[in-house]
Amino acid sequence: MKKLLMIILLASIITPSLAFADNKSERKWENDSHKYAQTVHKYEKKEKKEEHKEERKEWKEERKKEKREHKEEKKENKAKKINYFFCVTATGWNVVPVDAYKHNNSSNYLGEDCVKLPGNIAKRLRNILGTGTTTPDIIAPVISGISASFVAPTSAKISWTTNEPANGNVYFSTSTPVNLSTATTVGTSTLSTVRSLNITGLTASTTYYYVVKSADIAGNVSTSTQQSFVTPAVADTIAPTISSIVISPVASTTATVSWNTNEFATGKLWYGTSTPTTLFASTTTGFTHVFNLFGLVASTTYNLLFEAKDAASNTATSSASFVTTN
Repeated sequence: MKKLLMIILLASIITPSLAFADNKSERKWENDSHKYAQTVHKYEKKEKKEEHKEERKEWKEERKKEKREHKEEKKENKAKKINYFFCVTATGWNVVPVDAYKHNNSSNYLGEDCVKLPGNIAKRLRNILGTGTTTPDIIAPVISGISASFVAPTSAKISWTTNEPANGNVYFSTSTPVNLSTATTVGTSTLSTVRSLNITGLTASTTYYYVVKSADIAGNVSTSTQQSFVTPAVADTIAPTISSIVISPVASTTATVSWNTNEFATGKLWYGTSTPTTLFASTTTGFTHVFNLFGLVASTTYNLLFEAKDAASNTATSSASFVTTN
C-alpha cells in the first residue's frame, strides 16, 4: 500500500514537469520558425531590391544610348546648305553641288578647275534643284558589255554600257597596244548608260584594236581593256574581163582558140555551126585559157561562146566566129 502511494505521488510530481518541458520546446520551435521566416523575407526583399537596382541601371543605360543615337540622328538630319561650283569636267563645264560643311566651303575646295558660284546664283539653283544633301562624286563609271557588231569591210559598230550616265569615246588603230594620243577616235558627249558608236573608213581583211572610255558628269573617267575585231574581205561582185581572143592556127579540120581573163577564173568554150552553140570543148583554170578543136568540117563557119567564172561565181561571156580552110 505504501509503495502504491509513493508511485502516485511521484507521478503527480513528474507529469506537470513533462508538460512544462513540451510547452517550452513548442514555443522555441515557433520562435525559430518565425525567425526563419523573417530571414527568408528579408533575403527576398534584398534580392528584389538588387533586381530593381539592376533593372533601373539597365534602363538608365538604355536611355543614355537612346539620347546619344537621337543626338547623332539629329546632327545627321540637320538641314545642310548646298554650295555650287562651276567645274571643268571631261564633258565640259558642269555645275557640281557640294554640302556646305566648314571644310569644303572655300572657293577652291574642288581644285583649281572649279569656281564657286555667287550666293544669289546658288540660291536660285537651290530653289530649282532643292536642298537635298549631296556629296562630291569621285567614283568612275563601271564599263561592261563591250562588243563589236555589224562588222563590215569598211565599218563596225562598237557598243557598251556603264552603271551611271556617262559620255563615250572609242579609240581604234591597226597597231597594238592602242595609243590614245595617236589613235583615231569617235565619241559623243551625250550622257547615257547605254551607247553605240559607228566607226568608218576601215580597211577590209584587217585586224583592228580598240578601247572605249567613258566619263560621268563629275569628270570621273574609266578606260576599258583593249578589244579587237577583224574586218571581212570586200565582197566580189565584179565578173572577170575576157580579152585577147586569138583563133589560130585554123586548118580544115582543126583550130586553136585562146583568151585571157583579168583574174583567176574557170574558162569554158562552146562551139558549133549554129547559134546557140551546142558543142562543149573543155574547161580550163587560170588567167590564160587555150582550147584545141578537132573534127571540124572544111570551109565551114563555126560560132564560139566563151565563159569565164571567178571564185565568187561572177560570170562573163563573149562570142566570136571563124571559118575553116578548104
